[in-house]
Amino acid sequence: MSTNFTKNDNNTVTLTSVVDAETVNKAEKRAINKAAGRMNLKGFRKGKVPTAVVKKYFGSKGVTAMAAEELAPKALDELYAEYEVDAIDRPTFDFNKNEDGTLELTFIVPVAPEAKLGQWKNLGIEKKTVEITDEQVDDAIKFIARKYAEQELADEGEEAKEGDAVEIDFEGSIDGVPFPGGTAKGASVVIGAHEYIPGFEDGLVGVKSGDEKDITVTFPEDYNSADLAGKEAVFHINVHDIYHVVTPELNDEFAAKQTELKDANTMDELKETIKTNLTNNEQAQADDEYMTALFTTLRDSSEVEIPEVMVKSEIDNELKNMDANMRRSGLSLDSYLKMTGGTKEMLADAMTGEAEARVFNTLILDAIAKEEGLTVTEEDIDKELDEFVEKTGLAKDELKNRIDMKELKHTILLDKASEALVNAQ
Repeated sequence: MSTNFTKNDNNTVTLTSVVDAETVNKAEKRAINKAAGRMNLKGFRKGKVPTAVVKKYFGSKGVTAMAAEELAPKALDELYAEYEVDAIDRPTFDFNKNEDGTLELTFIVPVAPEAKLGQWKNLGIEKKTVEITDEQVDDAIKFIARKYAEQELADEGEEAKEGDAVEIDFEGSIDGVPFPGGTAKGASVVIGAHEYIPGFEDGLVGVKSGDEKDITVTFPEDYNSADLAGKEAVFHINVHDIYHVVTPELNDEFAAKQTELKDANTMDELKETIKTNLTNNEQAQADDEYMTALFTTLRDSSEVEIPEVMVKSEIDNELKNMDANMRRSGLSLDSYLKMTGGTKEMLADAMTGEAEARVFNTLILDAIAKEEGLTVTEEDIDKELDEFVEKTGLAKDELKNRIDMKELKHTILLDKASEALVNAQ
């Protein structure tokens, strides 16, 4: 079997495989026998049509077409592996039987476009320095302590103050129209806990049991819902009860009792563990913001075609992940959309911008990997698999059967390219 690879100008490659005459002949016989078993022709019992009649019925080209359809999947997989082709969509397929009985299979395969990199080294973007304050650590300890707090019902007519828990019903609206997720009954809001958007908790200072009031707030510009970000909302509040939150004394006894950070048994250990965790979290966020800034600059200086099929694939994967995560909580994406009045199309539209950004980033990193000559070794793959083994407890051989190894290899390559991008600054 001979093969060939040709790179085209329109983000496709042409792959050809010539199958030997003996293999073709056997495939044609199987195709005829299979068709004979399914055909229902007048004058013959079903499944008992002679092969000569079948061959005459379909003609030589028809029989070869059936054989080609049988041989194509295996040939395509072998071509993908031989030439390391990553298809981004289904290929088109054609065939031609030669005079010597061999069969030429031709696939035109859509592939990701290659980005034309602009300047990607020494971009002059400053990376944020992470520094955790004692106040942040103290706030985190207080947050843990509130989980072990006791609540005492406030006296009738007593006003809510900082640190109190206020039990309320609320309904939020924008321009008089309620919005999804803006309504709750029996919510317990701790004033000063900073668990709600800015201004909401402060608006409860001074309320008494039985009060009704409106609280006007503005959603932050970086709020996680684009439909709400930066908008002014009014929350109508009904106050039920007010509770004084009595937190435990913050000492070594409390540190040993708490279970959120089990390895910390003294206040000093608790503070150190929290500071480490906060540092790691903020560092990860700072790293994400830095990479976003790098890619934003590269978007202006590089030429990248973003195929619609790659964006759609990103969105489809995101929707599948959402559904899988919801099902772990006993819900599903379809039931969630039914409750909220949304549709998959609405979700897909909202995801398009981030999906396009991810595709852009991937194509940029692929181009950097190519320019720098980056490769993935078996040692790299084994190291990644060992980390999976440690996390999941599964055997390495079982993991290899569960994981898409080609995807894993590409992920490792992208990680190396990301590291090269950062190191080049």
